[in-house]
Amino acid sequence: MTEARIGDATECLTLTPEPESGQPERAIVRLTLGGLTAVTIVVSDYANGFHDLASYFESLAMDWRGWSGTRRWESLEGDLRLDARHAHGHVQVRVTLRREPEAAAA
Repeated sequence: MTEARIGDATECLTLTPEPESGQPERAIVRLTLGGLTAVTIVVSDYANGFHDLASYFESLAMDWRGWSGTRRWESLEGDLRLDARHAHGHVQVRVTLRREPEAAAA
């Protein structure tokens, strides 16, 4: 996986391979919107790596003229979800980052 960025300099989603993470492949996900920055680690699908995510973006690019409904991609553990829709000549992507709260120490 190489680094991928969606958006512009001030509002973007960036996926960066985690260095030396071993298997399964992991990525650092950074969502930046104005003054907000959220970061989490996403684990790839064990069998396919991030190939399904690449295919998701390829399908959006191939259908640049538009499609109906929402297209969704979700990470293996559900900590990253992307919902894309085509509206008024633009692709709109809703990004959901989720992190399970750590178990309280007993």
